[in-house]
Amino acid sequence: MKLKISAAIILASTTLSGCIPFYSGYSEANMYAPGGALADKGTGSPLLASATEESVNTMFPKGTSKAVVMQQLGTPMSSSTSSNGTSSQVYTYSFTSYQRKVVQSQTVVMQYDKANLLTRVDFSTSKSTW
Repeated sequence: MKLKISAAIILASTTLSGCIPFYSGYSEANMYAPGGALADKGTGSPLLASATEESVNTMFPKGTSKAVVMQQLGTPMSSSTSSNGTSSQVYTYSFTSYQRKVVQSQTVVMQYDKANLLTRVDFSTSKSTW
């Protein structure tokens, strides 16, 4: 009796496992679609997405307070304070497209004096393809 029940269970599980429907989520087109695992992604401060050195210098002239910069760009990726009281903050935006095989980023380093006023802006951009 136990042998018949065991054989029936094995036969039933073998039959059912062969009937699993195809999962359409594995199609390449769905992976690149918005929300897919390989969809285009942007991270960081959106204000920097289309920024240039000129636009950053126009938005943040020397003497701009650190609070205003943080209000516009959000939380910095990193920040540091030196022993003489000056400080700096790094903001970045990165765009990745697996479909177009490109990674593009804009980075801006803001340097402040002891009074937390902007003294220098360093802007850089990079683009990598594979």
